[in-house]
Amino acid sequence: MPEIVRSQKKAMVVEAYRRSGVLVQAAEDAGVPDPTVYYWRQKDPLFDAALRESAGAVLERYEAAIYHRAVEGAVDELVRSLRD
Repeated sequence: MPEIVRSQKKAMVVEAYRRSGVLVQAAEDAGVPDPTVYYWRQKDPLFDAALRESAGAVLERYEAAIYHRAVEGAVDELVRSLRD
């Protein structure tokens, strides 16, 4: 996470997002109302950049899970989870 995210709450949101991959869940985990997180994204380009960086890590994790499930033959399970 870029060191330029100075607010402790903002840093908590970024770290929670990196773990969960869901911004609303990250806001809840950090104890911040999700509208506040969206406001911060609009007003703080450094915070937005940190979330974008985390989104890349989340995407890589999702891609690895999809690949693993496909290789392991759990395609039906993957399709069901994507429909839900």
